[in-house]
Amino acid sequence: MKQNRRLWVLAIGFCSLFLALSIAAGDLFASETVTITGTVYEDDWDQNDKPIAVVIEANDGEEYWVASEGKGEEIFKLGEKDVKATGVVVEDSEGRKTIKVTAYEIME
Repeated sequence: MKQNRRLWVLAIGFCSLFLALSIAAGDLFASETVTITGTVYEDDWDQNDKPIAVVIEANDGEEYWVASEGKGEEIFKLGEKDVKATGVVVEDSEGRKTIKVTAYEIME
């Protein structure tokens, strides 16, 4: 009986720890959808002059590198166009911001 109680206490302890870590990890990796407006600039090209790195220079002066997945792939074709892009921004350890674009519109 005493051993069963210890196993129950241990199991509840592990479940509590797992739950606490899950909540903390969710907050740590939570991301927010943002909308930025700015101009698309090509930053690097392959040997066939196809853009392989694109930046949106926002109206506030911030630079956002565009991830090449999803709608971002379409942004790669919009060099020097003004866009309004919505997506999730991630900042790396060097402070470089990258946006994974989920929607965009070309501004006239």
